[in-house]
Amino acid sequence: MSSRPSSHRQKQSIFPTPLIGDLLFTERVVVQTRNHPEYGTPHPNTAAWPNHNLVYVKERIEEQDVQDAFDYYYAADRDNQDLYNWESGIANIGGRKFDTVTRTYLIPRADYDPEEIQMGAAMPNIPENRFPDPVTADGDNTTNDDDPPSYTNHVLADREQLRTGEKELDSMYVVERRTYVKRCSITMIQTEDFFGIGGSRVDNLYYRGEEVDGSAVEVHFDDPNSAYWGWQSDGTQRDGQQLSENWFMISIISSITDTIDDYVFSYPKLVNINLPRRLVDTQLTFNVNSGEGNQDQSGFSYSYGALPLSDSLGLTDSCSSSVSISPEVGLTFEDPDGSYTPATVYAFFLPQPVTMQDVIDRITTLHGSTVALYTPAVTKTAVMTLVSASASVRSSATASVSKSVSANGGSDAQEKSTSTDKSVGQQTQFVQISGFLGDLDLTSSQTAEVEATASISLVGSGYAEGVSNSAFVTDSASATASVTTSGEGGSEGSSGGAFIVDIDVEHYRFQRAKIFVVVVDL
Repeated sequence: MSSRPSSHRQKQSIFPTPLIGDLLFTERVVVQTRNHPEYGTPHPNTAAWPNHNLVYVKERIEEQDVQDAFDYYYAADRDNQDLYNWESGIANIGGRKFDTVTRTYLIPRADYDPEEIQMGAAMPNIPENRFPDPVTADGDNTTNDDDPPSYTNHVLADREQLRTGEKELDSMYVVERRTYVKRCSITMIQTEDFFGIGGSRVDNLYYRGEEVDGSAVEVHFDDPNSAYWGWQSDGTQRDGQQLSENWFMISIISSITDTIDDYVFSYPKLVNINLPRRLVDTQLTFNVNSGEGNQDQSGFSYSYGALPLSDSLGLTDSCSSSVSISPEVGLTFEDPDGSYTPATVYAFFLPQPVTMQDVIDRITTLHGSTVALYTPAVTKTAVMTLVSASASVRSSATASVSKSVSANGGSDAQEKSTSTDKSVGQQTQFVQISGFLGDLDLTSSQTAEVEATASISLVGSGYAEGVSNSAFVTDSASATASVTTSGEGGSEGSSGGAFIVDIDVEHYRFQRAKIFVVVVDL
């Protein structure tokens, strides 16, 4: 049985919002029974309070002669809370700060639906145009009944259900706090320290279920190896990060390929180049040394007195000659100094993959003349064969005459003899010459001859006078010295132009390679 209020009421009013219709008021009611109306019961005076319902009953403490007095609290559902329930703030999402609008709603418990609004939903444009960039469904910034306004740049990022904190309202209402994040692209400029080239990194915020390039954003994150990520055909790069269960960040690293491809930085440098010695002259001489000697020996004997009578005379002539010949080679080298050679260093970028020809073509353009790879010289090694020779000859002649008288008669005697002796010898020496350029082609020989002659003409004297004899002998020898060379290999290195002596290639961003090239003019 419902209570029967007394015929008089005393009312107190509270205005919790800027809207008069959201009035919260209490009425003093004296009842005959403690069976109060149920919460949610409309106000008895529906003509005056058509939207107000009973939300709380509180017993009053009054004078002892008054009993069963209560305060009845009546409140109306707040249908236009978007007009006043907002406050601005800043939220931190994934280390990035975004402007926020937080709206607090008082919702009847019976009507509360946790699935009513989903994450990423656009914020209502109420009050109209209060916040920047209001956009409606048809994009014309005007509102009508068929085109509810919304802020597409403000999307729901968080929902939080709370108690009202007011015992007068807790029984019939709950509080929901909705935080809307104003999405914007956050740009960061990244500069390469050495070259001073800057590029942008743009971070974009997306919520779960939002379509990005034809697929929900979470679908892209499920396949990190898809073509959506990484380097793109336009030179940009895509990276991603999941910030929470419902929020994702996709970063676009802008392409600065035009700037990079046109960039050139050059500076002078001194380099050391290994330049081998070069043979510029050869001198060949054959040294000849000779010598000779003579030796004469004579003898005489006689006998006078008693018979028999004899007389004899002897003579020996000896001659020797020798010669030696040896080659002597002189080589003159030029030793170029490749240390501290002036060079130019070029720094530039090329699209990957990079070939050697790509580098040569680009550096030819930058240097202003044809540039080739430097080819070091391949030096020669040669062996010289030096042959030295010697020869000697010795000739000897001996003659004698004698005369004797005996009882049987007298006689004359003549004797002669000749002899020769010669020898020839050689000595070979090998000399290796290494690490040079030029032509070493020596092939030559020279012969030295030697001769020795011995002769005797002998006429007796004294008792043997009138007896004569003669002897003659001659001989010769020769010595030949020579020089020959052998060897192969060797090639001339780069000279007479511009040459690349060093290349350094490093991987860079934007599918580019950073290249350093050192060029010398020889």
